[in-house]
Amino acid sequence: MTKEKSTSLTGMSDQFDFDFSYNNQEESPTPEWTGYARNSDPVTSKLAVTKDDKIRWGSQKAELLLAYKNNGELTDEEAGKITGLYQKMACYRKRCGELRFLGLIEETGETRLSDFGKSNLISRITEKGKLAVDEMAISI
Repeated sequence: MTKEKSTSLTGMSDQFDFDFSYNNQEESPTPEWTGYARNSDPVTSKLAVTKDDKIRWGSQKAELLLAYKNNGELTDEEAGKITGLYQKMACYRKRCGELRFLGLIEETGETRLSDFGKSNLISRITEKGKLAVDEMAISI
C-alpha cells in the first residue's frame, strides 16, 4: 500500500516517518557559544582552538580581516567575495562572526542589500583589528 503525495502541509505527519522532537532534553537545542568552538563540536575542533587571540597568517580569518582593513566598511558577503571565500562556499559568515566576537571588526549599525535583496549588516575593522593585522605582518 502506497501513500499519496500531498501538496499541503496538513496530513504530512502520516506520510513521513520523521521524528522532529529533540532527543536529549538535558542538552540545549542551541549549543552554547564559547567564542571559538560550540560545545557540540567534535573534540578535534576544540583542540584546534588557540588559547590566545592571535590570527594566523593565511587563515580565513586573516584574509577577511585584511579585506576589512583594505576596503573599509563591508558586509560579510562583500568580504567573502573580496577574499574568494564566497565562491569557495567557505564559512566566511562564521569567520566574520568570530572576528566580531573577538572585537576585531564591529557593526556600524547600517545595512546594505545583498545580491539576494536581503538586508545585511555592515562591519568595519576596529583598532584592535588593525593591531592584529600588524602583529600578523610582524610574525611572518
